[in-house]
Amino acid sequence: MTLPPDAPTGPGEPTPGPSSSAGGAGGDWHPDPFGRAHWRHAEGGDWTDRVASWGAEWRDPPGPNPNLPDLTVLAEPALALSYGAVGIEGAGRWPVFDATGRPRGSVHVEVPGFLAGGTRRYLVLDPRDRVVLQVVPRGGFSSDCDVLDWTGRPHGMFDGQAFSAVVRFVCGAHAFGQASTVDGAGQVGPFVADDVNHFTVVLSDAAGAAFGSLTNHEARRGLGSFFGSAPEAGQLLPEQSWLQLDRRPDLPEPLRTFTLAFPLLYAHRVHVSRAQQRRHHAP
Repeated sequence: MTLPPDAPTGPGEPTPGPSSSAGGAGGDWHPDPFGRAHWRHAEGGDWTDRVASWGAEWRDPPGPNPNLPDLTVLAEPALALSYGAVGIEGAGRWPVFDATGRPRGSVHVEVPGFLAGGTRRYLVLDPRDRVVLQVVPRGGFSSDCDVLDWTGRPHGMFDGQAFSAVVRFVCGAHAFGQASTVDGAGQVGPFVADDVNHFTVVLSDAAGAAFGSLTNHEARRGLGSFFGSAPEAGQLLPEQSWLQLDRRPDLPEPLRTFTLAFPLLYAHRVHVSRAQQRRHHAP
């Protein structure tokens, strides 16, 4: 019997599994296209009910399960998270669309009141408002955030100071990947989330190979519409502000969940950066 790729090397310490495309090959493990596990076994070109996460294996029938969240958004190679109606710092919902314009759910940003205490919380929801994942800042103006999967289990954390060059994707003792900012000359610079005119956020794996990117399109910057060309001057609406996530379609876990969670970390870092600027300039 073949073992799932991320069988643990020690208690609670998963190791990176090999990347493989879903569906066609048989007799091997592939990223679960239904999102309910990290890996799903295929035989003869068909998906089986053998699934695994973090080295633990169980049975889960392939195909949609109406009693569980729709987690297929985890495997989408391109998504637009439209925050324009509430603003990147505001509380509320951001509609999420795939590259064809089809709704894939939403992001819900919870901002507690001043007297309520606690911190912000960012949730990715499926079209029926069931939780796909959560990003929870570690309190106050911290730039580190915990990532929880759809079951509420800790998936890992984003590790990186506000002005560091990279943000690492960490599970246990392992760094599975990172996000870094690259300027127009191709030079890595400090992670300054608010400087969207000069930096691109590049997502790469533990070996340094790039597998995706994040672009912030803000209407006030005069950029275009979802996955298309820029409209004529004066046609931009506030709703046309969004984060565009592009990534390799066969991305394995835990990078797949980290990558979908990363735009929420980016939004939090924009909030932290702008809040610090407001405090600095306050009379």
